[in-house]
Amino acid sequence: MKKICFILGFIGLLTSCTTVGTLSYDRLQAADFNYPETIRRVGVVNHIPPSGWVETSSPDVLEGNGKVMAESFAQAVAATDYFDQVVLCDSSLFVPDASEGLTGVQVDSLMQDLGVDMLFSLNRVQIQLKENSSFVPGLSVPVSVIDAVITPVIQVYASGRHAPLFTLSKSDSIYWEVTPSLNLEQVITESSEFAATIPMKYLLPSWEEINRYFYNGGDVNMRDAAVSVQEGDWESAFQLWEQTFRQKKGAAKMRAAYNLALYYEMHDDFEQARFYLSEALKLAKDGSAEKGMMEFYQVQLNSLAEKNGKLKMQMRRFENNF
Repeated sequence: MKKICFILGFIGLLTSCTTVGTLSYDRLQAADFNYPETIRRVGVVNHIPPSGWVETSSPDVLEGNGKVMAESFAQAVAATDYFDQVVLCDSSLFVPDASEGLTGVQVDSLMQDLGVDMLFSLNRVQIQLKENSSFVPGLSVPVSVIDAVITPVIQVYASGRHAPLFTLSKSDSIYWEVTPSLNLEQVITESSEFAATIPMKYLLPSWEEINRYFYNGGDVNMRDAAVSVQEGDWESAFQLWEQTFRQKKGAAKMRAAYNLALYYEMHDDFEQARFYLSEALKLAKDGSAEKGMMEFYQVQLNSLAEKNGKLKMQMRRFENNF
């Protein structure tokens, strides 16, 4: 969060002396985990204890609905089209006083019965509730809300291995405005549906909105290029930026180089993107807001390049389909 505040701060300074615009685009991002290309059919099993089985230290901590989460999670996995088939077993496999994970016998039996190469075992959905208040524009008094921190726990098992490949536990939050119609069943159901979405970006490649700054003023070329960007005509914008980069010096050349780096990022040519960004950094004044913006972009670009290499490896399973 500190980095975001910082970037907005010096962007504010930039706009007082030059023109900086914003744009966003969707990019497929790599998952945290890699799966062998031989894994084509996967199963989703409900190993979440029924409500009331798990003792909690607080009445404000609840267990989610395993059946609801399993159905929602299976649909989310299937929607990615990453695997050939997703098989759902939404009946609870929870056994009181048993280990939290699946046993080796259960793994073998489930994989054989479902005909799958890998299992996503949904083990827990913890819902931590807290009463709060929120101010709504236009209202003079705060609105009462219920905040919920949702923490699903998922283990992944592959064929031939009884121990889980990995365990994933990530949290996110949602809230409800307190109304006469709000009830506990609704909170648990909607929390369980939401829980299914939390691990997706870690488990499988997913689309993410990328936000970027770019120079959209300073001379005729830069302004015309900004219009081309708005119209989605990146090739025309590229030609104008390249012309300015070749013909101009100083700040104009620097800003064109920065925009060219963005162009090559959009086209997954990270070698060229880094080259033009380095050219921009050479021309930026030390300690200036513009250099700060470019150094921040350099961190973003390096991270994106690393993730893109991982993504290519994860998407190899589709190469033989074309």
